[in-house]
Amino acid sequence: MRSALFAALPALLLPAITSAYSGDMTYYTPGLGSCGITNNSNDLVVALSIPMMGNGANPNNNPKCGSWIGIWNPVTKTKHEAQVVDTCFACHYTDIDVSPALFKLVAPDGDGRVHGIDWGGPMRIETTGKIRRALGAIVLGVRLPMLKHERSRVSQLYLLIEPLLK
Repeated sequence: MRSALFAALPALLLPAITSAYSGDMTYYTPGLGSCGITNNSNDLVVALSIPMMGNGANPNNNPKCGSWIGIWNPVTKTKHEAQVVDTCFACHYTDIDVSPALFKLVAPDGDGRVHGIDWGGPMRIETTGKIRRALGAIVLGVRLPMLKHERSRVSQLYLLIEPLLK
């Protein structure tokens, strides 16, 4: 029970994309994205629309950065994962812009724009070592030395999952 809960915690506790959408898929040449991550055309990455990303004053701190979404092509019946690394300034609300490598996987016969692509998430969340350590301490009941700000985060997380541990 605890190991299954531990595996699900990042998706339960960290902000992410948690709905299903349908829109157009286009491709772009990745570089240094709005998340502060540099990628290339061979990486399986995605840029979301401005309103979907909801970047604050510092887009590098956007909680959607680094999350993984699933992309489904209902015509080819293929599903792939992509990491959110950028903002698409030309995309409508539910459209996505993907790397050329991902575009070829999802829509091998696509001509640059494919309509009716379904996507959503989270598929998985990349967590930092500090968060993983905090989650491990909560689930396993282990006391680890933590900094003051880490203890505060652990306390907040514990309040959310305490009922699930009983």
